[in-house]
Amino acid sequence: MHARDPNLLRAIKLLHTAVWAVMAGCIVAMPIAAWQGRPALAFWLGAVVAIEVCVLALNRWRCPMTNWAARYTDARQDNFDIYLPLWLARHNKTLFGTLYVAGIAFALWQWRRQGGRAAERPLPKTAQPAVARTVAGRAPSSRVGSISSACRNANSAENVMPTSRNGSDSSQTTGHNTSASNASGQHSTSSTHQASRAISVFIVGNLANGG
Repeated sequence: MHARDPNLLRAIKLLHTAVWAVMAGCIVAMPIAAWQGRPALAFWLGAVVAIEVCVLALNRWRCPMTNWAARYTDARQDNFDIYLPLWLARHNKTLFGTLYVAGIAFALWQWRRQGGRAAERPLPKTAQPAVARTVAGRAPSSRVGSISSACRNANSAENVMPTSRNGSDSSQTTGHNTSASNASGQHSTSSTHQASRAISVFIVGNLANGG
């Protein structure tokens, strides 16, 4: 037996408790990571615990630090080598071993479930063929262009028809005014000729009587 050094025994118990906390944390966090859809993290957490399981298996399912602590004390209760409650130290392997196996099963089930959903999920637009994207991109623009051309042609037709109609109305009005002016000019000319003829007859008649 080595010399009993309470400080060294305390250091071994602190180290053993820290390692236990890391392993227990990995066991608890593994199913949580799987539930959040982070399979890689769940895998590495399980791998860390698997290393501890291999170490225990090679040491006949006894922690090497338990043997190390036993060199510095005569105590042999279940928590003599670690700062844990007696009931937890006594059932530590059974409790966390069950949680570890259940966490692995849940992580595998969640991984297969999420893999099936990913397979059923449609491909994003960036993964579609380039030809399909080109056709899908050109068709709407051509259709919009045709609609725009039709609208412009309809507006042009509406603008041209009133203009032509207004021009016809103006031409008809101008022609009517011109015809009226010509009729008035002919009437005035005819009246002038009749008056000149009457004056000439009157003068000739007076001259004949006078002679």
